[in-house]
Amino acid sequence: MSIELLPLLFAGAGAIFFFVGLSGLRSTKRFAERAVQATGLVIAVNWERVGRRPPRQLLAFPVLRFTTREGQPVEAQSPVGTRPPRAKEGEQVTVLYDPADPTQPRLGGTGTETVLYTVFMLLGGGLVLVGIVVFAGLQALPDELLD
Repeated sequence: MSIELLPLLFAGAGAIFFFVGLSGLRSTKRFAERAVQATGLVIAVNWERVGRRPPRQLLAFPVLRFTTREGQPVEAQSPVGTRPPRAKEGEQVTVLYDPADPTQPRLGGTGTETVLYTVFMLLGGGLVLVGIVVFAGLQALPDELLD
């Protein structure tokens, strides 16, 4: 591999991290704008392996029971898993749900998704910056050193 590709690798990886974080923040913000709060109960915690390739991460997904503002009872698994689990079976919790689709509830209250996506964006921006600095440094080197 040529050393000239190094800045591209840093910048490319950084851009991917940055845009994953940005997309996640936007999605979280859209959900928060529509979400309605309810009191619910954790009726189970399902452990599932997630990820595309081994080692896949084991995360806890709470199964929540709550009643919507309209009086509709709902039992559904949150699409957001964590490790360690944020709540235990039998625990009363604050539930956030989209009135248009209450079958995708989330635990309310901590903002962990926002923190995670912000970290992704900061890490991505840092990697892009490293790529730019390395690129500038390589441009300043004599050609004989790069061969």
